[in-house]
Amino acid sequence: MEDLTEILGTISDSDPENIDKEEQQIKNKGSDANSGASVTQGNDKYAELISVKTDVVVFGGDFNLITSERDSKTGKIKTGRRIIDIFNSIISKLNIKDTYRYRNKNTRVYSWTNSDNSSATRIDRIYLSKHICNKIKETLYIPFARSDHKGYKLRILIGYIKWGTGFWKLNEFLLQQKKYTELIRNFWKSWGKEKLKMF
Repeated sequence: MEDLTEILGTISDSDPENIDKEEQQIKNKGSDANSGASVTQGNDKYAELISVKTDVVVFGGDFNLITSERDSKTGKIKTGRRIIDIFNSIISKLNIKDTYRYRNKNTRVYSWTNSDNSSATRIDRIYLSKHICNKIKETLYIPFARSDHKGYKLRILIGYIKWGTGFWKLNEFLLQQKKYTELIRNFWKSWGKEKLKMF
């Protein structure tokens, strides 16, 4: 899934003018009568970069965007249509569904709230391969102390698993890298200080 993270980072960090120019070039290659198809081609170029070689995809995180007015306290979507179309083409390519919406079609719930409670959105989500969404047994947002985001609990009934003879071991390579551990410690300290200011 590293490729997808890189793609989404590229989308959010890119210069809008360059993306617009690239999309215009793609549109110009298509005929005027087929302009809807050329826009789709522009969005699909991001999805084409994704190669999934697994039966089950779990894709989650803080997406910093919503695709439905139900997921905003104000009922407004502030993300541009182009970014939403790109995001939706990636979701389509991965053949995944929003696990919360799968079980709660119209419920309004928010995973993030700003400090004065005037804005709230459901930007924290977990997506799952469509063919196993019927195994979802529970979806729940849980308030988390000292954070403006809620945690998300997803429970899936996967049935019996035959365990092999091997065992799982934490890969400790990064934990042995001094620069990495210093970076994490510094981040944790500064994050804690910022969160305490909110209370």
